[in-house]
Amino acid sequence: MPHTQPQHRRKPIMVWDSWIVETADIGRLLRYWLDTYARPNVSAKTLDMYEHTIEHHIIPTLGAVATQKLTPGSTASVLC
Repeated sequence: MPHTQPQHRRKPIMVWDSWIVETADIGRLLRYWLDTYARPNVSAKTLDMYEHTIEHHIIPTLGAVATQKLTPGSTASVLC
């Protein structure tokens, strides 16, 4: 019998509701993502890490930036 690779279940791809992309700031968008995608799809430890990173690193610097105004340059402040 031939050896086959185990089938890995892929997590669903996040589909953004247009209202949140068009009207929200980064903080609201990330909190929405945590509640609707991350919480049901990742382990508790991973969720804790995501929440900490978002609340303590991303939101303080980019949280008030409108999603439509986010640029590669504005993300540099978080990555550097």
